[in-house]
Amino acid sequence: MGLGCCHLCCSAHRVGKCPPGRPRGRSGSPAGRPWAAYHRKHLRLYDTAIEQLSLAGSQAGILNSVAAVNEVRDQAQAEAQRIALAGSALSLNRDVMKHLRP
Repeated sequence: MGLGCCHLCCSAHRVGKCPPGRPRGRSGSPAGRPWAAYHRKHLRLYDTAIEQLSLAGSQAGILNSVAAVNEVRDQAQAEAQRIALAGSALSLNRDVMKHLRP
């Protein structure tokens, strides 16, 4: 694996097709940190956020399915929609995606 490269970039190095703008062995992150460590940190944060949104959506879905009171089911459905919107907003956020790209 090349120094400061992410796994995608390194596999590209093996076949001689490194993505443009990511020369072999260079640091591509702010403050001179190796790109791979920077990339892993941000992926971990993103994965945690997506995991928590998924968990909340599942719980709201279960509450919507099993609640005996109509008001609770309506509120659970509204929360499930809000959670889905938050997940979409996170995944479509250009600033977030910019930090996740290798």
